[in-house]
Amino acid sequence: MSRFQGVGVPTGQEHTRSNPGTGKTIGSGAVQVPKGIPQFRDKQVSVIELDLETATTEKIDFSGTLVYYGAAVDSANAVLTDRIVYIRFDRSTNARIPLLPGVKYSGVPFDRIFVDIPGNGDAGDVGFLSLLKDNPSDRVDVE
Repeated sequence: MSRFQGVGVPTGQEHTRSNPGTGKTIGSGAVQVPKGIPQFRDKQVSVIELDLETATTEKIDFSGTLVYYGAAVDSANAVLTDRIVYIRFDRSTNARIPLLPGVKYSGVPFDRIFVDIPGNGDAGDVGFLSLLKDNPSDRVDVE
């Protein structure tokens, strides 16, 4: 037995201690991950540049769970807050969902996105649409 006692000093009695939050004992040197702590996983991310000047519908094949229209800028990189686009999940016949810069939809699994651009932008206006795939137990948070 060590002559040092206290926090962080092995006593040889660690196997009789409980694992906080589980009500179970663990052996000396054993490692357990408590439930409720996020286990970060790889994410799939795709950023699409949208030409906001030309009216068009773009089909984007990407399996994901989150759509984020992060920003729209003009040719001088000034932020535009009024450049609306519309998305449809999976089918071109589904209802159009309006998106303004800064808006996201999450938790909706999809295999493709249809983006309707009304063409209300000026020359050089670009929007940035982020498509992500996350995991229900490890959600992507966009603020």
